[in-house]
Amino acid sequence: MRTRILRVLLLSAAALFSASLLPAQSLTIYFTASLRGDLDGCACERNRVAGLVKRAAFQRTVPKDALVLDTGDILDATKDPDLTREILAVYKELGYAAVGVGETELSEGVPALAANARRFPFLSHNLQLRTKAAWEPLSAKPLLLTRAGVRIAVLGVTEPKALEGHQELKEGNLRLEDPLQTVTRLAAESRKQGARLVIVLFHGVEAGARKLAEANPQVDLVLFGHKGWLFPPEKAGRALLACPGDNGNYIGVLTLRLGPEGIAGFEHRLLTFNYEKDPDDPSVRERVRAYRKKLQERLRNETY
Repeated sequence: MRTRILRVLLLSAAALFSASLLPAQSLTIYFTASLRGDLDGCACERNRVAGLVKRAAFQRTVPKDALVLDTGDILDATKDPDLTREILAVYKELGYAAVGVGETELSEGVPALAANARRFPFLSHNLQLRTKAAWEPLSAKPLLLTRAGVRIAVLGVTEPKALEGHQELKEGNLRLEDPLQTVTRLAAESRKQGARLVIVLFHGVEAGARKLAEANPQVDLVLFGHKGWLFPPEKAGRALLACPGDNGNYIGVLTLRLGPEGIAGFEHRLLTFNYEKDPDDPSVRERVRAYRKKLQERLRNETY
């Protein structure tokens, strides 16, 4: 009995000692949400939208060691493969490490989402797609990466309510595991694989994101999006919870100070973009022109 107690005490002391040796580090995360297909924006009186053409001009200046993430709904709600190609190409250029999956990512159906996810970092670990053989998760393993010397795990989950009534769900082409169960399992796996920071991209509403954050002591940060709220970082259990708004109008910039037990402190700023005042990104503006030309040709063919 004494031997067992001594062994436990020694292991605990070793764990505390190793944790105390972890260096204090900082990491900057740039995060966006709910672009909803706005490659170009609009100076519309009631709904001014900056669009990707404005936000991208700033994002070209983001440091290489920063982490760039999006919570999903980046595509248009209507089936538009030409627009999808342009948006995914720009997001790749801007260095997104992961993008969550919302309802607009399914606008072209399950096969298109599966194909896009093979060449683009869409992330949803609880979303399962029906294949010829069986059910398969869109994302099977935690995304493990290193930024600024920090080992990070990024998990993605889609709230079932966000896809409630979706045609693909009704037809039995997809199903969703409970987000809480998925994150609990994968967060533990991520820690075993050496992740110092666990981030969850939660596509859904604040209440669901908060519940998940409060229930998972191994999660450090939950970024959520779905309806386009602006929600500055605040504590939810042990984790931070935040949402950066929509339509390309905003980007959240979150600098984390990491201590032995996770996030020791943070600084946050929200950058706002304006369609009329901010500069265009030349490359995206050219993509807008090319897309509009294709759209006009497509409409002519459909008309005649």
